[in-house]
Amino acid sequence: TVSVLYWVNCFVMATSSSIHRCSSVDPPCDGGAVGVEQHMVTEAHGILQEMVSSRTPERVGVAFNGGKDSMATVQLLTDAVGTAVVRRMVFFVFDSPDEFDELVSFRSAEAARLGVELVVVPGPPREALWRLHQERGLEAAVVGMRRADPSGAWLKSNVTRCTAGWPPMTLYLPVLEWAVPQIWAYTLARGIPFCCLYRQGFTSLGPRHETVPNPALRDPECPGRFRPAWELRDDCLERASRGSSGEPSVLSTPTHAAGNSAHPASASPSDPHSSPSSAETSRGAPDSALGASPA
Repeated sequence: TVSVLYWVNCFVMATSSSIHRCSSVDPPCDGGAVGVEQHMVTEAHGILQEMVSSRTPERVGVAFNGGKDSMATVQLLTDAVGTAVVRRMVFFVFDSPDEFDELVSFRSAEAARLGVELVVVPGPPREALWRLHQERGLEAAVVGMRRADPSGAWLKSNVTRCTAGWPPMTLYLPVLEWAVPQIWAYTLARGIPFCCLYRQGFTSLGPRHETVPNPALRDPECPGRFRPAWELRDDCLERASRGSSGEPSVLSTPTHAAGNSAHPASASPSDPHSSPSSAETSRGAPDSALGASPA
């Protein structure tokens, strides 16, 4: 009897997690919100305040895919420049046909809560960003890229220009130096909403066909159950359950095609941490830098 009850309990816990309601007001669990130092938040605020000091908000784009990095970045942005200014910016996401329904619904609900219009831009990322630059006049974009991302590993600064062949825009990366535990510490401490898939062991939300709960969070005592994403402590394992695809990113590592230098001027080609399996805000390439679907 004890054995039967044990397995029934495991089943209930696993299935209840999988049907958890996705909501923009989903309250954060008590996840041990520690690890974010005040100077990190202050530095992020300073970067974003500098951005709006030299251009009108209408010329600023915000890459908004609804992932954890994206949500933390928007909170930092709102705290730094105020809701009224944020609502004048252009929130955008690259169109992707293979997203989780839960993420799409969450993102739409959050855009409504924030009071912003979310522009879904079709086409390959490079062309899509050119369209935003030409039609919306964007001069800059706020991106929730982190150092653990393949593209992020090559950057020396959290303020950088797009690479050759991409629109002449400046990218502001306020969480570039944040690790995944710090993103979650900040999220939980500030009560930032997050997609319910993170409660089910998903640590990086990419294409449905290649994304599963992170094996590193599997509960050894309860088959089929995964611990929540905020219990992952290793950036290198964040994308353990995801593949990669796509063209070089706007902040990509160098390609070796003749005559094509894809990395930014601030890149460090000797950086050894550019593994395509350790990112969050990217799908492996273009979508990563500008927040197409995961984060």
